[in-house]
Amino acid sequence: MEEKKQNKNKYTLYGILASLIWGSGNAFGRSLAETFGNYSATGLGNLGAGIISTIVQIKKTGLKSYARAPLSYWLLCGPIYIIYKLTTNISIGVAATREQVVTSGLLRLMWPMMTLVVAVIMFRKENKVSKWFGVSILISVVGILVANTDVENFSILNTLRIMFVDAFWPSVLSIISSVSWGFYSNLNRKIVGEEDYDAVGLFMIVTGAIAWSVTYFVAEPQVLHLQQMGELFYQIVLSSFLGTLLWNLSMQKGDHLLVILVSNFMPVFATVLSAVMLGVRLTVPVVVGSLMVVAGTLMSKACIKPIEPEKEG
Repeated sequence: MEEKKQNKNKYTLYGILASLIWGSGNAFGRSLAETFGNYSATGLGNLGAGIISTIVQIKKTGLKSYARAPLSYWLLCGPIYIIYKLTTNISIGVAATREQVVTSGLLRLMWPMMTLVVAVIMFRKENKVSKWFGVSILISVVGILVANTDVENFSILNTLRIMFVDAFWPSVLSIISSVSWGFYSNLNRKIVGEEDYDAVGLFMIVTGAIAWSVTYFVAEPQVLHLQQMGELFYQIVLSSFLGTLLWNLSMQKGDHLLVILVSNFMPVFATVLSAVMLGVRLTVPVVVGSLMVVAGTLMSKACIKPIEPEKEG
């Protein structure tokens, strides 16, 4: 019993570490998009991480492990993960400015709440949800609006224009990214459970192939000096491969709700780190908005209580 608890704690820490690794991904992704190319970096990064992940998985469980995966895993988890990876990487590169990377990134960083929302729906028999749950989501949404506010020309319409006109594609792709991760994370837990098959490496390879194919139609710089090589190494080995591996293990074998709770602080951590690394000035609205996203997500977690199984008489 004690050993089982220690193993669960270990896998829980894996998920927390994955969140910290991903928090620094925005800055590296933007730098690569500017000097190497958005689709080039997305393609090469995912191809490299996918090959490593697939080799590790095959060495661990053999090719037969893929045969144990049900059809629902391939038809649901696969496409959703590919959508998540494409929208996450490309949304960073299509931002017109580095400031948009930081502000629209908050939409992408709502994935902890989206994961929680989908978990409540998908595992509704396991959890009791308070009537304040909707309010907590609203607080996070308002936080996003606050972060995109122009204090010198404040109005709701102007804020919406900044988000969905000036930064239309970064915003839309970021929303798709956070929603798709919420579905993938929970579907992966529901379908895979305690099994040891994991085809995320194959999904990454498909993602990389799709992104790289775009480079035949779009001209990109593809500058590959020491800086770009270091950033690619980080994206491939740490962000894509190790981060995903640790997160999946945590979702399957750790305390997934605790991991989601800790990852709720990602908006503040990632926003500050991205701003520092990209040389973007942190404004009061961005900081306040980030804190509101965190507050809303923490409140949403407090609104969920596990349903205790009835004791047999």
